[in-house]
Amino acid sequence: MINKVWEQNGKYYVYDAQRDTYRKISRGLYDLISEKKEVSNDDVIGEEYRNLQQDGFFRDINIEEFCHPLTDSLEYYLNRKLSLVTLQITQDCNLRCSYCPYTGNDNVNRLHKKKYMDIDLAKKAIDYLYAHSIDSEKITIGFYGGEPLLAFDTMKSVVDYAHNLIQDKLLSFTITTNATLMNREILEFLNDNNFDLVISIDGPKEINDANRVFANVKDSVFNKVMENIEIIYREYPDLFNRTTINMVIDPRFSLDKYAELFNINEAMRKIKVQSTVLDDTYKSIKNHFSDEFMESYYQYKEEMGKFLFEGNNLSDRVSYQLGMPLFNSLFERIINGFDEKWGFSKNICPSGPCIPGATRWMVDINGNFFPCERISETVEENVIGNIEEGFNLEKAKFILNIHNLSKDKCINCFAFRHCDGCIKKYEGCISGNEEQLENECNQIRAGFDNILHDIINFNERYGYYGQ
Repeated sequence: MINKVWEQNGKYYVYDAQRDTYRKISRGLYDLISEKKEVSNDDVIGEEYRNLQQDGFFRDINIEEFCHPLTDSLEYYLNRKLSLVTLQITQDCNLRCSYCPYTGNDNVNRLHKKKYMDIDLAKKAIDYLYAHSIDSEKITIGFYGGEPLLAFDTMKSVVDYAHNLIQDKLLSFTITTNATLMNREILEFLNDNNFDLVISIDGPKEINDANRVFANVKDSVFNKVMENIEIIYREYPDLFNRTTINMVIDPRFSLDKYAELFNINEAMRKIKVQSTVLDDTYKSIKNHFSDEFMESYYQYKEEMGKFLFEGNNLSDRVSYQLGMPLFNSLFERIINGFDEKWGFSKNICPSGPCIPGATRWMVDINGNFFPCERISETVEENVIGNIEEGFNLEKAKFILNIHNLSKDKCINCFAFRHCDGCIKKYEGCISGNEEQLENECNQIRAGFDNILHDIINFNERYGYYGQ
């Protein structure tokens, strides 16, 4: 059995991982389960327990193999159903952002280097993608760095080559950029080739320029980025509609400060936003969550809930653009409920890993294959092939089933079905740092525990869960 019991607002609940849902229970049953005592069959509590058993709760675990359900299909995906590649066309960058893993990382990842992908290698990557996309209707090519616009000539050549090669599939392009190097030629190119554009900017000038700085000059990064966003908004409306701000939130600061960004001008009030809290995986100095941040976080959550479920207007303090990306997944869960299940299959693993090479796939400047662009490039286990030999199927399967390294812990974890543990979170474990994995697991459990509490709170208030 994998379950969690808790008290909340004077009531008692149990969540069952196999059933993937929760139920309200009596204080008596709560006490017995939390104290791991045997439940009698002869009293009211025993009847309550049996009713829950009939509802699928408290089943014995019958897992025969800890295996991702798509393990046997992985070879097919890598041979015939590739649909996207991210090209690391340079490791160079004109910024030195304080939190960037490539600026400084205690030797657990690469650093910025003036290295660039050879154009012939880039074309080989496109050839490989196309040859192994037989059963895909769409192909997406992304450009990544460093700062990819430092290799703009390479990017132009790749796009031209891809257009000539790939004419029987829907072809699209993406780029993640700091947007400081943009000029008319670049904007015309991005617009004409229907790029999806992701621009990094991290709050108003005060916060952004404290973390995001030029490598060799003292100019304001914020001012340059805002100037280019204004040009895109005024002169390239189609490109603007395909533009998203990627905002990293430093939890030392209140969300109120970040909300200031969206009151600067009309463009910022209309632009799409995706936001995440600063990732400190590769930093020895971990995040500090200030009282100001936590107070504003709970304020946002409350107001966004009232906005969605009661139709209340947001206060001047709360920005929809900032709040919705932060809480969208939570409110979707509240509205849609859990996808209730009836036990684990015999072959199963936690929900964290995506399909290496299929869900994401990065080719670095040397032609090495990585399952995505967000992991360490110095951990040998992260390399799942290269441009000359193709994918290493066994290494890709190892990453897909990375939870086998912690099987005994995973199989008793109540967050089993809601784990986002992937190869990135296991890098420390692979290198012999078990403490890192334990910290990652604690954060995952705490995050899911918060979700359970939020669902209860909003469901009691609005009666919306699963309706």
